[in-house]
Amino acid sequence: RIPTRLWSATLVALLALSASASQQDASRAGAVIRVGAGGNLQAALDRARPGDTILLAQGVRFKGSFVLPAHPGTTFITVRTDGEGLPGPGVRTSPRYADALAELQSPDNRPALRTAPRAHHWRIENVAFGPNRNGDGNVIELGDAATTVRDEIPHTLVLDRVYLHGDPEIGQKRGIALNSAATEIINSHISDIKSTGFDTQAIWGWNGP
Repeated sequence: RIPTRLWSATLVALLALSASASQQDASRAGAVIRVGAGGNLQAALDRARPGDTILLAQGVRFKGSFVLPAHPGTTFITVRTDGEGLPGPGVRTSPRYADALAELQSPDNRPALRTAPRAHHWRIENVAFGPNRNGDGNVIELGDAATTVRDEIPHTLVLDRVYLHGDPEIGQKRGIALNSAATEIINSHISDIKSTGFDTQAIWGWNGP
């Protein structure tokens, strides 16, 4: 049997460690990572920590299939377009802001943005997303179709004032594959998700809790 006094000391130590981690998390709040034209957005996503904000240069298109990694902590990491003149909180975005937004676009049929297993507390604001090559696949992929372990499912994600569009002529198979947990898609505009010969979906989820 473990003495009560030892249990108490252990509990105090654990609480102190928890408080220390929370204080460290809070002390980092407000760090800003700027990514301009030609910058390495994936490196910025990888090194960001809870409370940080990644600012993307206005009007810049970032080509790639970017991954939101899993980070510790329960404070949001925010990714948004830098600059003024964009919709504020609670205001729905529209195509008229397209030229002022940073845009993420895949160079092939992989998602422009997707989540790693266990990714959580990411917030994407005032960012545009363009169509994949030939309009194939998902533009944004939150979670995936193969996960069977609940603890690996990404969660606590927010897409706020996102402008996502397919090609005006070719269209796009799917805007957002929504297989994550506790996810908000708000104040956003999704258009030109269309095709001839197969079904298309602006938002579709089938493997999320």
